Amino acid sequence: MLLCLSQDLFSQSTSFTSTLKEYRSSGWILSAGAAGFLGANTSWSEELIDVDTIYSGTWTPESELQWNLGLGRVWLIEDPILIDRINLNLIVGNRSVTESFDGNLVGIDTSLVGITNSINLGLHTTIFHSFTISPDLFIEAGLGAAVRYDFFENGSGVINLDEAVTGVSTFQPVTASLEAIIGVGAMRYKGRFIRVHFATDLLQLAPINGTGKTPWVQGDYRPYRVILNLDVFRRKPAKGCANPNLSEDSGELFGKKMRGWRKVKNNWKKKRKSRRKRIL
Repeated sequence: MLLCLSQDLFSQSTSFTSTLKEYRSSGWILSAGAAGFLGANTSWSEELIDVDTIYSGTWTPESELQWNLGLGRVWLIEDPILIDRINLNLIVGNRSVTESFDGNLVGIDTSLVGITNSINLGLHTTIFHSFTISPDLFIEAGLGAAVRYDFFENGSGVINLDEAVTGVSTFQPVTASLEAIIGVGAMRYKGRFIRVHFATDLLQLAPINGTGKTPWVQGDYRPYRVILNLDVFRRKPAKGCANPNLSEDSGELFGKKMRGWRKVKNNWKKKRKSRRKRIL
């Protein structure tokens, strides 16, 4: 009984089972959506004191949703236990954050505004587990890893006060992280799936920190994205009668049955010839 219970718990018939019967187990992913930073609209106070106050004030960031486009591959697991899919995506998008400073800088009341834009290129790999609601509808949860590179554009009035004071650069174009993904999907028809998911960073691996936030010019922010995915699978090749490896029903082109028919045909010709001789 425990064995049966464990099999029911871990083995599953997913929304992809019917697709695997007629379609290849790998397909293409087309993605489009929006991305931004969580916490990029929350102000914070900061100060740096070294004998005298070097600066003290409030930072106010602003960030809007930016475009994201992606292309990737998906692999279906034919006998899923905990994982039913593996995704590999290349996602490109825009990032933009405006950071404003109001406070005291070296004894002078100061207001600064910095705008930083970048084109972000990310490689994302994700393992998914789906929870089937109906044969055509499912909820998905995933865990992934991402490596990103920011191609920074020239900012407007961009300044990092810590870097200006200490002379140590905090520029970090390459980041890596662990991601969490949750979403919902539907089978439009066999071989075509539409999925919408939300993804955000759980843990930063480079530079490593436990907050999941990406270092920007002045503040640290947690990246997220909302993506619409279209999964496209190709049909399996048609089974041929001359290939013995495709199925048990397909055999050699001239098998026993066809050779037997040849014998029957030859016997019928012999009988016809003998009848002609008798008539003559």
